[in-house]
Amino acid sequence: MSTNKQTHIFFLVVCLVLFPDYAFTGRPPVGFEYLKLWLQWPPSFCSLSRVACGRDPVPAEFTIHGLWPDNYSHELNYCKSNKQLSVQIEDIGEWLDKDWPDLMKQATVNPDKGFYEEQWRKHRICSSNIFTPKEYFTLGMKLKKARNLLQVFHQNEIYESQFSSISRINKAIKIITGRQSPIVKCSRHPQKGSLLTEVILCFDLKGDYFKNCTDPFGRACPKSTNVFFPKKVIV
Repeated sequence: MSTNKQTHIFFLVVCLVLFPDYAFTGRPPVGFEYLKLWLQWPPSFCSLSRVACGRDPVPAEFTIHGLWPDNYSHELNYCKSNKQLSVQIEDIGEWLDKDWPDLMKQATVNPDKGFYEEQWRKHRICSSNIFTPKEYFTLGMKLKKARNLLQVFHQNEIYESQFSSISRINKAIKIITGRQSPIVKCSRHPQKGSLLTEVILCFDLKGDYFKNCTDPFGRACPKSTNVFFPKKVIV
């Protein structure tokens, strides 16, 4: 066998191993390994914000902070792309404002596109070879609505205006994730101590099934922590 032919075969084998999606589908490699759905608790967010939230009333349900593509070894932010950014949200704007709101602004049926364009530019464009912006935002809302986290909390006797342990919250969430671990975040408040701020659920690349969330950057609250779950903004 000639040297050139051996080199060509070796190159093909390397491509098959490193970039199977590209080799078999003609698409470039995905570039990320899983999706993170960040769900924030608005009363906690607004209690901790240095600037007063413009949203009145503050939503009394979990809302989307983000649906972010990520890797196990490093975080993805501001992925490079030569695509012109155009987030068309006119026909889903009202639903976005409810499920994925800018809490610093009042409710509206025509939310500011700039808020969502920045979200897409910072995080979601990392998945632009799989989803269009509209598909991505729609997927985030679909995943959020299919898992009523507040209802899960209530079913497991985790209520607003009470303290609960992180281990208890984790156990309740694992009921809907098939025992796949979430990440539960908290932040310190001068009056109430640790507030429950966010729950992160992890999914496969297309959001079809849950995956185990890893926490290489240590963002989860320690399991022994008791967190306060505020019903309204603490002033």
